Amino acid sequence: DPHQTLPRIHKPRPIPPFTRPDSMNKQTQQRVQVFHRTPNAMNQSTEIGVLDNDVMSLDRIAAVLPKLLPGLIVAWSTTSADEAVRRCLDPQWRPALLVTDVELDGTTAMEVARRIRREDGMLPILAMSSYSPREYAHQLSEAGAQGLMVKGDMAQMATALRRVLMGESFSPVANVAFPTPSDAHRQAQACKHSDAPDLSEIETQVLKQTSEGFSTEEIAASLSISPATVRSHTRNIREKLGAKTLSHAVAIWLLHDADRKPGSA
Repeated sequence: DPHQTLPRIHKPRPIPPFTRPDSMNKQTQQRVQVFHRTPNAMNQSTEIGVLDNDVMSLDRIAAVLPKLLPGLIVAWSTTSADEAVRRCLDPQWRPALLVTDVELDGTTAMEVARRIRREDGMLPILAMSSYSPREYAHQLSEAGAQGLMVKGDMAQMATALRRVLMGESFSPVANVAFPTPSDAHRQAQACKHSDAPDLSEIETQVLKQTSEGFSTEEIAASLSISPATVRSHTRNIREKLGAKTLSHAVAIWLLHDADRKPGSA
């Protein structure tokens, strides 16, 4: 329905909300395809999408990014994670890169990356955060993103944008490597057809200790991470397991664990 109410979309340049395939800019579509194939395409205009739940931050990022890399154009920006995923998976709106804030309303960049990776193995995803990259780098890597940059660090942001758009990855944390979109897509497909919860080793440890009654602070101390990181892991766990609460996530995990044991019905 062309008259339906959509989440707020910021368009630095005018684009009709629902362009039909026969009227879309074919040059733009081809440019994305060429860009994915040839590293020399950096001298061409490259369209990206931006996702941030804060309107003021979204406007600032959309204004700053084109200044960091010649030829970069913000094709669309939105505060809605659902809308960003829809556009990334729609050939009419698919950008050459999605830049997304880590913390979003009701979800995270990790969940956005997982949703895209289940369906797409080409689109690179670059996350950004004002917080320490150590809090999120590993989780983003496992979710299928191609990099993480710190908001406000202009030199790092320019480097991250260039590398990811050239088909590489960018990690601000020495011991964390990010996968290619195709590798992440294959991993997501494998997990999609598996009954096992797609939890990392540290997420499993957090869930195990939570089931044993340990507090967030106690779990943080035992794993040598901050309480904020533990909370980030628990939020990630709930998203992966489709749980409404952490207690619900523990119940799902324990049920699956019981099903794996020999002799279980």
